[in-house]
Amino acid sequence: MILYRKDITNKIAEKTGLYKKDIKEMLNAFREIVYEELQEDNTIFIRNLFKIQPVTMNSRLTFVPSTKERRYIEERKTVKMIPSEKLKQIIRGENDDTDDDELIAIEKEIAKLQALQEKLKNRSE
Repeated sequence: MILYRKDITNKIAEKTGLYKKDIKEMLNAFREIVYEELQEDNTIFIRNLFKIQPVTMNSRLTFVPSTKERRYIEERKTVKMIPSEKLKQIIRGENDDTDDDELIAIEKEIAKLQALQEKLKNRSE
């Protein structure tokens, strides 16, 4: 099954309650930002989803088996998309139900409580 832009717009509207018109504008703006940043050789990283980065392929000499000759390929730019580990786990079916953001928030709360406990311990001494 392929999800087209219209399908994605509808799903986002259902999940968020936002107007489809606003979502379309947001998707257009996101696309424009991606294009602009990649043109400036910047990497785009969206946590728990993917990383998009421009890559320069070096020039090289290659062999063409059909013609049995060597051919020179010039340096060129391309785009590399790297899926996050979370995305890979979901595709493999290894997804646990805990969200990374949730775990990080819990760890921060635990750290705060431990720091508070240390302060109280130091006061009583």
